[in-house]
Amino acid sequence: MEWINDSRACLDIAELMITEIDEMMKETIKHDDIIPYLKVKIKNCLENCRSPLDYAANYVFDSYCRMEYTPKELKKFNVYFPIAHKEVFFNSYIKDKYRTLSEKRPDIVSVFKNSQSFNEDKWLKHLPKLTNENKHRNLTRQTKEKTTHIAKGQIGGITIENVTMIGDGIPIQYGDTAIDFVNPSPYDHLFDASVDIEYFFEELGLSVLPTLSSIHKGSSKVINELETVV
Repeated sequence: MEWINDSRACLDIAELMITEIDEMMKETIKHDDIIPYLKVKIKNCLENCRSPLDYAANYVFDSYCRMEYTPKELKKFNVYFPIAHKEVFFNSYIKDKYRTLSEKRPDIVSVFKNSQSFNEDKWLKHLPKLTNENKHRNLTRQTKEKTTHIAKGQIGGITIENVTMIGDGIPIQYGDTAIDFVNPSPYDHLFDASVDIEYFFEELGLSVLPTLSSIHKGSSKVINELETVV
């Protein structure tokens, strides 16, 4: 079926993008100029996770529900994957937008329902918010947090061990020179140190990479389950 093939392609590309996003985030430690390209990559990843849900929704609607609507009703009718934050709203949405599906194919309705955020997993609550932010406010804003961990170091007779600095922290200096743990420094050999960077979706306060992974996993699960029942 075409919708399955298209969905698989989107999700496979999204999975590759998550790896690329991880690599780009690490690169931004030294190269801030790639941040706009990172934002675009995140936007495209989100869209590739959202599209399969709507492909599936359209297939289900066309197969089981379209004949229940008049041509006049269908004229201004757009089909989307059902998303509701409360069960009562979900039931109402199915009744209105997927007429008779509950009677014809309760198994499909169960797949739709199990993915909703009123259950334990919240990925489906985050996905539309992030994709809508991207579409209507250019690109979703991300904030970043830099963490420097010094396992061990010695300079000027002072030993530094197991120290973690969040953000830029208080610079470690040798004489009048602040030691830069990101760019090459003549003092590199004196320290066993690493710098990590983490990006957050500003509106949600959630770390970008785990959020994208959760959304990809959730969308993939829906498609896998629907494939077994339709």
